[in-house]
Amino acid sequence: MKFRLSLRDILTFLFVFIGVLPLLVIGYITMHVLTRSLTQEISRKNFVLARSLAGEVTLFLQEPLNLLKQLGSVSEEAGLIEPDQMNRYIGVLAERYRFFNMILVLDRQGRVRHMAPFSPNYQNINLLGQPFVQTALDLGRPSWSTTFISARTGEVTLALASPMADGLAVGYIDLAAIKQIVDRVSISGQGFAAVIDRDGTVIAHPLADMVARRVNVKDHRLIRRGLSGWEGTLQYRHDSKDLLGGAAGIPGTGWLVVVLQPIEEAYAPVVRVRELFLSGALIVFLAALFVARAIIRRTLDPLEHLMTHAGRIAEGDYQIRPLGRSYPELEKLAEDFTVMSDAIQTREAQLRNSEARYRLLVENAPLGILSVDRQGRIMDLNKKLAEILGSPSLEETRAINMLTFAPLAESGVVEHFRQCLENGESGIFETPYTSKWAKEVFLRYHLRPITDDQGLVRGVQGIVEDVSEAKRLETQLRQSQKMEAIGTLAGGIAHDFNNILAIILGFTEMALTNPDLGDKPRRNLENVLQAGRRARDLVQQILTFSRQARTDPKPLDLAPLLDEALRFLRASLPATIEIRPDIRTEPAVILGDGTQIHQLLINLCTNAAQALGGSGGRIDVSLDRMDGDIAPDEQPEGLGPGPHVRLTVRDDGPGMDMKVLPRIFEPFFTTKATGEGTGMGLSVVHGIVRGHGGAIRVTSRPGRGAAFHVYFPAIDGRVDRETDRIGPLARGSERILFVDDEAQIADLGRALMERLGYRVVSSRDPLQALSLFRERPDEFDLVVTDMTMPGMTGDRLGEEIMRIRPELPVILCTGFNETMSESKARRLGMAAFVLKPLTLEELARVIRRTLDRSPADQSSNQP
Repeated sequence: MKFRLSLRDILTFLFVFIGVLPLLVIGYITMHVLTRSLTQEISRKNFVLARSLAGEVTLFLQEPLNLLKQLGSVSEEAGLIEPDQMNRYIGVLAERYRFFNMILVLDRQGRVRHMAPFSPNYQNINLLGQPFVQTALDLGRPSWSTTFISARTGEVTLALASPMADGLAVGYIDLAAIKQIVDRVSISGQGFAAVIDRDGTVIAHPLADMVARRVNVKDHRLIRRGLSGWEGTLQYRHDSKDLLGGAAGIPGTGWLVVVLQPIEEAYAPVVRVRELFLSGALIVFLAALFVARAIIRRTLDPLEHLMTHAGRIAEGDYQIRPLGRSYPELEKLAEDFTVMSDAIQTREAQLRNSEARYRLLVENAPLGILSVDRQGRIMDLNKKLAEILGSPSLEETRAINMLTFAPLAESGVVEHFRQCLENGESGIFETPYTSKWAKEVFLRYHLRPITDDQGLVRGVQGIVEDVSEAKRLETQLRQSQKMEAIGTLAGGIAHDFNNILAIILGFTEMALTNPDLGDKPRRNLENVLQAGRRARDLVQQILTFSRQARTDPKPLDLAPLLDEALRFLRASLPATIEIRPDIRTEPAVILGDGTQIHQLLINLCTNAAQALGGSGGRIDVSLDRMDGDIAPDEQPEGLGPGPHVRLTVRDDGPGMDMKVLPRIFEPFFTTKATGEGTGMGLSVVHGIVRGHGGAIRVTSRPGRGAAFHVYFPAIDGRVDRETDRIGPLARGSERILFVDDEAQIADLGRALMERLGYRVVSSRDPLQALSLFRERPDEFDLVVTDMTMPGMTGDRLGEEIMRIRPELPVILCTGFNETMSESKARRLGMAAFVLKPLTLEELARVIRRTLDRSPADQSSNQP
């Protein structure tokens, strides 16, 4: 608490000072004038002595500087001294002027050219690395080195570099003469003088040991100020001694001359004057104090009354009893006390209301809010934080230490809190969180340091937000972007792949029409034909999965379809893997695409087989219908109401852990080695299930295999099975112009249509085909053209042909083209639009249907 004088003390001092003031003023003025005069005189003498010594040292240093400058003026460039005479000349200088330990002559590269006396240690050495040499060369003026102990003489030595016409003259000066200058000074008592170099090292001192040990005194207050350029006298304390010191600089060297004297010795006359004055003043003061205390005691009762009430206000009692009649000043003070009491009451009420409002705001915030001290203890928090962390109560949440809580350490939160506490760094980061109270959630933390008035970090303020839903939406967006990438890839390969399939299917069907074909070769070719159709449908399914094509869902019985798929799988899986079907006999009808369901089962079983590996195992495939409600723990996310058909594929392989399980449906995600998987199988499965309005649930534990449960909305009814055998083909004898830039497809198309009885002219060049048609437009009854060809596209070719013969039907074919569709082809006037590959039966049917249409029907397609 800040000290304040009481009224009793103030009045006492007033009485005392009134009584003794004249004596104090006269005595003080006398003492002040005398002591000030004495102090100034002592300080002036101290400084004059320092300046005098500095002048003597300056005169001492000026002589070698002048000699070196003279050496430069008579150097060999001036022609007064020949180069071979320089050693002798500088030797005479060194011998005559004993303060020179050595004289060197350097060239502009810093190499020693001449020396005296001769020393092999300096022969051919380069002194350019010495700062004083570099400074003299760079600035073109004399430069002093720092002082050092000479290895030759053991004395304090100084090096001086003076520029010459073609180099430098360097003199090493023995500073023993400076000590002689200092020793001549006589200061009474313990006073002394000393010389300090620019680094703070003693180079002259009454105590020779100080010089020999190269004692550095730059931290000495007087020395520190003097080396910074200050000159004068200073009173200060050093090593528990009060000193009076004078400092004077030595020009051109950065050195300092100091004269030091203990204060008690320097100011002994001043102290004696002060003692006499203080003794008299004390006697007068004590007498006045005794009288004042006796008088003032009678006037302080009202003030004590107010002091008592001030203490009660501090304790919360704001009721002040009237003071009664007293001095006007004290009555005003009593009134101020009352106003103060009322103001404190009002402010306390406002603070309580403000705290309640802010507490309500924090408690109702949709974000978790907390503050943490430097030890990681939670100092304050709201209920939302406990809810986000899944804590059952505020007390248990408050008991968490943010620097040691294990779930926070595992997710990296602790490290962020430590960085904020240690470095004062604000930050935003996201991390998953799982505690003993709640399932895993994804949290976003906003941290900022809590600092005091000095900027020191005293804690951390944090805001915690549950962003699990946002992360889920982000994952869905990333999934959609991957699907888009898959679609781009699928569209890029669909055209060429369909052309290849057209060749495979076409020549296979041609072979099957051979009546002399044996049963076994026929069965083999039928299998090839079936696989080719599946491959064709698979391309369409991939385009559908990537949203580049649309499917036409139809009622589909899963039982026979799965039976067919399992027969296909048995031939491709290792014999060490057992497939155990459990497919019910009753119909399991859904609305869907058979190729996609076939692909779904192939992918699930292939995935299971790859999980089993070479050691083998068992794959269980079951199919059942669920008309009732599904148990909550078995119901997959996104499953709609109503009856469902459930397909389950289960294996007894190694299973999956919780890190892998959430990512298995991501495109391109795989746990297999390079070359063993594409990461597309299960993502295709997921896309097929979603496209059919179904849902999928996966259960797995490490070492206990995995189970995929697929749910499709069920419909009522039965479905007749399709056959892959070729029936009677529609034939004809009309003339057809067939155009395709692929040689094999052109030959295949001509051969297939000729086998159907048509007369075919094929061309691989659309421009050549157009020229042929212009020459003989009436010789053709039908034009069949590919869409994507060099030189001219199929739709352009069809338009040119229809300009010549508007009634002539044109069939447009394509393996895949993003810009063309059946509706667009019909708007352009095409009679038909078909996708490769076509089977022989499909080709015969579309050609016959197109040719059998009436001319009126044909003209209806014209734009």
